[in-house]
Formats: sequence, C-alpha cells, structure tokens
Amino acid sequence: GRVTEAATGLSLGKPEALRKAFFVLGNAFAAAATVWLTFLFALRLGGSARAAAATALTLGFATLLWPYAKMGFNAPVAALTLLWGVYLVWTGVRDTRPAALWLSGIGSGCALLVRHELALATLPAVLVVLAAQDFIERTLSSSVVAAWGLLLTGALLWTTRLTLGRG
Repeated sequence: GRVTEAATGLSLGKPEALRKAFFVLGNAFAAAATVWLTFLFALRLGGSARAAAATALTLGFATLLWPYAKMGFNAPVAALTLLWGVYLVWTGVRDTRPAALWLSGIGSGCALLVRHELALATLPAVLVVLAAQDFIERTLSSSVVAAWGLLLTGALLWTTRLTLGRG
C-alpha cells in the first residue's frame, strides 16, 4: 500500500485506504493461489483434471480457507506457503529438479515465518529429502544445503522476532 501510494502519488479515500485494501486483498490472493496450487498438485498426483478440479474446489469452498480469506487471518498465507514447500519438494525429488528443491526450502522458510507451528509440518518434507539421499548426493548436494539453509534462516528470523518481543 505505501509503495503504491509513494509511486503513484494517489491517495484514495482516507489516508490508509490503499494499505487496508492491500491487507484484505492479500489474503484473497493467497487463498486463490492456494486453490490453484492444489489443483496443480492434485493433477500431477492423479492425472485426472476432473478429480483435480474437484479437489481444488473442495478446498476453496468446503473448508475454512474462503472465510479466512476475507479477514485478517494468516491461515490463507500459511496454507499457501506450506503447500508451496510440500509441492516443490515432491516435484524436486520426483522429477530430479534441483531448482524445485531449492524453492521448496524458501517456501518452507516462509511458512515458518507465518506460523511457527508449521515447523512440524515441514518434517515430512525433510524426510522425503532424506529418503532420496542417493539422488541428492548424485545431483545437487550444494543446492539442497542452500535450500534448507533458507529454512533455517527463516527459523533464525522467527526466533529473533520472538526474542525482541514482536512475535
């Protein structure tokens, strides 16, 4: 909001109108991106576009994702970052894609910054990476270290935020 106001010089309505709009629409965007990523993940898992669409629509309309997208909750962002990390670690190991594993570490680190409880949810992703140890040793050991280093950086930032009393 502040960047847009500074760049355009626009001030619509009350002074904080754009900032509030970005805050509210950010959750809606995160919820929509989560539904889209769920569709992609379900499509790659099952291969059926119809089943993937049903799964994504179920997530969007039959869970609390949609109601939370309308308020200032962190659930849509938490769901997006967690799904981002899990989908990309699955893609990276399955398709031998080092960049996907690197990006999964970023997604997991972002999930940890959103909610510290999501550290427990990233443990299965770590187990998948460890299970694919021979693949990792052959192709991308330095990339995996860098990706999960980003996850640890997220943990360090979260810990620092808590110690400074802003968490």
